Amino acid sequence: MTITATTSSSQSIARIGADDAHLLVSYIKAHIKKGDAAEERANQNREKAEQHYITAGKYLIKLKATHTHNWGEWEEILKEKVGLSTGRASELMKLADGRKSLQEIRAEKAESVRQLRARNSSLQRARSEEKPKSVIERISDAHAHAMVRADVKLRAHALVLDLIDPEVRKEALRLVHTGECQDRYDAFRNAVAELYQELMKR
Repeated sequence: MTITATTSSSQSIARIGADDAHLLVSYIKAHIKKGDAAEERANQNREKAEQHYITAGKYLIKLKATHTHNWGEWEEILKEKVGLSTGRASELMKLADGRKSLQEIRAEKAESVRQLRARNSSLQRARSEEKPKSVIERISDAHAHAMVRADVKLRAHALVLDLIDPEVRKEALRLVHTGECQDRYDAFRNAVAELYQELMKR
């Protein structure tokens, strides 16, 4: 009996009468047999594919050992000659020397894809949950940044005036040597050295 699976299989099943038990049994056995045969062929194909990948991995191991001297050369020969990424080449080499099985490699790839999708999904949710700032909030932010810049400019101007004042310099040295700023001696010394180096560039 020849059984062919088609899109109308549900209709064929519906046409079988309730009393045709022997027909149902024969169909069940036939489809199980065909399913087992298909699975066997698929297993054989998987085994054949794995053997090809293992052989390719062995050739890659030899290629790397005999024709490359550094990672750059290895990347170049894979890209220009073989048409493989270094990641895929590593997978095949691990398969060839027994460090990984084909099932493990496929499982790791599936997990990597799952994690990537999860990260992308989280980013999309985070972006969708972000509320756009109002005009007032954006103006407030801009005003705050302007205030900070103005404050820095004022402090820098004061620093210049202080540094050229001998009495201020003398008091600053006293504070970092013996006064309440001794714990900032190293930071002060480094800042003065950096300032001197920048001045010498002019």
